[in-house]
Amino acid sequence: MKERLFPVLIDFGLAKVMETMDKNLTQSGEIMGAPAYMAPERLTHGYADARSDICSLGIMLYEMLAFKNPYLDQRSIHQTTQNVIEANPIPLHKLVPWLPPEVEAITLKAMHKDPLRRYQTMQEFREDLLRYQRGDRVLATPPSLVSRTRHGFRRHRLLVVSLVLAAFFSGLFLAYSYRQTIKEKSRWRQVYANDFAGPRALDNWEMAAAPAPRGAVQPAVVPEPPWSVRNGALHAGGAGVSFIRLDRLFMHDVRVEFDLSASQADLFDCGFFMCGQQPDSSYRFWVHQRGQSACGISYPESEFLFYEYDPSAFKSGSRYHVAIEKKDNIFTFFLNQVRIAQIPDYQIRLTQPFQTCGFFTRNCAVDIDNLRISRLSIPLLSGPLVIGDYSFERGDLSEALREYNEVLLDYPNADIAASILIKIAECKLRLRHFKEAQDALDLFEGSESKTKSDVCKALFLRQLLYKQEGDFAAADSVLRALYRRAPDDPATQTVLFRRMAAIADTAAGAPLFAANACVRQAADYKELLPSAVRLFGSVCRGMLAKGKFEDLVEPARAMASVSKASVQAFSMVNYWLGMILLNKGDKPRALDFFNQCTAVQYAGDMRWLAWMELAAIYECDNNNADAYASYRTIFSDCPPGLQIAWMARCAMAACAAQGVKEENIQAICDDIIKSDQPFPLPRLIAQLYDDRITPARFEERWRAIAPDDPLYAWYEANRAAMHADKPVAVRCLQSLRQQAAGNEWLCRQIDIRIQQLSHS
Repeated sequence: MKERLFPVLIDFGLAKVMETMDKNLTQSGEIMGAPAYMAPERLTHGYADARSDICSLGIMLYEMLAFKNPYLDQRSIHQTTQNVIEANPIPLHKLVPWLPPEVEAITLKAMHKDPLRRYQTMQEFREDLLRYQRGDRVLATPPSLVSRTRHGFRRHRLLVVSLVLAAFFSGLFLAYSYRQTIKEKSRWRQVYANDFAGPRALDNWEMAAAPAPRGAVQPAVVPEPPWSVRNGALHAGGAGVSFIRLDRLFMHDVRVEFDLSASQADLFDCGFFMCGQQPDSSYRFWVHQRGQSACGISYPESEFLFYEYDPSAFKSGSRYHVAIEKKDNIFTFFLNQVRIAQIPDYQIRLTQPFQTCGFFTRNCAVDIDNLRISRLSIPLLSGPLVIGDYSFERGDLSEALREYNEVLLDYPNADIAASILIKIAECKLRLRHFKEAQDALDLFEGSESKTKSDVCKALFLRQLLYKQEGDFAAADSVLRALYRRAPDDPATQTVLFRRMAAIADTAAGAPLFAANACVRQAADYKELLPSAVRLFGSVCRGMLAKGKFEDLVEPARAMASVSKASVQAFSMVNYWLGMILLNKGDKPRALDFFNQCTAVQYAGDMRWLAWMELAAIYECDNNNADAYASYRTIFSDCPPGLQIAWMARCAMAACAAQGVKEENIQAICDDIIKSDQPFPLPRLIAQLYDDRITPARFEERWRAIAPDDPLYAWYEANRAAMHADKPVAVRCLQSLRQQAAGNEWLCRQIDIRIQQLSHS
């Protein structure tokens, strides 16, 4: 009470009996009051004025809203003081989620640590509160990120500076490491590009065609060159076998990209060749070999395809973007960014005749555009072996040996010594210095720091040495050791894939040997199972055509036992077991095998081949309605990327001609001819059925595409029957029977068809 008459309300923490107070008790600068409610400048002896009271009022408002003082620490008044000076209060919206952001902004502005950032008068504070109540826009704004960051930096200055310096030097180290890594790596650099536009588009290109048969009449008019530039693209005419070669050498790793499209409608038996002067002696990258669905890579002097993609899941068409890469002795083939195949080969020929590349085609008109060729550049920071490797790649083995021996003298105990010995052994082997190659491999065995790839390469070279000596048992033993150590190593796969290609080359002259060899390879090396089963199917087709089905029974049973682990491989073997039984005349058991194939959802194209045979059996039983239904099921459910779907569509046209009137023959043929499918045989059959091509021209085209397949006569007979020309139909079937005399099942089909024509 002032003078016992007037009550004065003050902070009770400062309450005194004023009458008894000595005016000298309160000294200038003395801190009095509760620190948790004070402005920071009062605690730091700064200049205090009315704005300090506004800060205290803001702190009280904060506590009234959050039920929590923003700075109070019950354990220590010293910590409370530090909090007022340095700490940022917890944002109100985290404590009171329902609080409007405007109220939070007003509160934080009132209690801001910087007096200049607070309300400057109590009137401003009051007016902002009234604005909020009226729904007007308030002047206060939440503290900015810059403000919060600046305050945090002042509070933790030492830590922030330490982190910034650490980050700076770490960044310098990472940048230096990245720069060194870039220098040590090779990059693809474009070395040739051709869009085939302009008069000089074929400069540096050399074209060649297959020689004319002996005794052929020379044409009076010079024929059009097999390759030319037309409409801004490299065009192949499609008559016969031809290729065009780029007259440039590519010794190092190479990447090739181009667009390939059908000039007319069909796209088959064409592609790119590499590491050779002509396709037969090169690695060939096939697009739809022999007019079938499969694409892939074949080794030199071989046409057996290696591929890893599923043709039933691939969208076939008449245009592709092709990418081919040769890197570290591995060839990779892409179509429309789908990896088709990858094969390794440590036996690449190195001399200049085998360092060229080009395009080939076989009776197919194609257009090629946007050719880009890149090579893998030598890194800026190269190792000591770069000169020797460069000499090795260009085929100068003597120079490469000199370089490797020099480096070995300089680094006899280094980590690269083992790799150098492997390179020396390979050079000696290629130069046919077998004894010196053996000595280098023996030295390698005693060296230290051998990597897994070096050990595999050494085993690969040893098995080649044993083969040169004629010790095939020892070579096979080394191969088994190599396979046990690293089945996925390029050295292992080189031997396995080349062995499979060699077996394929014997299939024509020794089919039974090839069949048994397929079984052995599939049993010993599971990586070869898909290729072995496909080759086994090709052998079965050839032996069945010659009537040697009895010889196939035991190999087929053995292959079925080996292939049980793979659904697709097992279904393929079951299909051929069914075909063997059909040739033996055991139709009920054959039907069991075919039904097993059709019941498997993921059996690939074998499922649809089995469906085709079931439909053929219905036709032989004169059940054209069920045959048509089966062909329709194949066409509707089979992926359109498989040729089988379109052959089934052709069979639907033949059934329609025999009395099944669900569809018009012409409509079916139009569907096949106008489709975007790239397969030539279904389109050729449809053109014959629709009288868009003569039988003579049909036979000529068929023989060019599939020279070993006499079934063209079957389709000529169907076409004659459509025109009610039974004598011609019977004559065609009799001609086919003579050509396929050994094929029991086909002959039985022909006999039944002749009987049906005779009684219709």
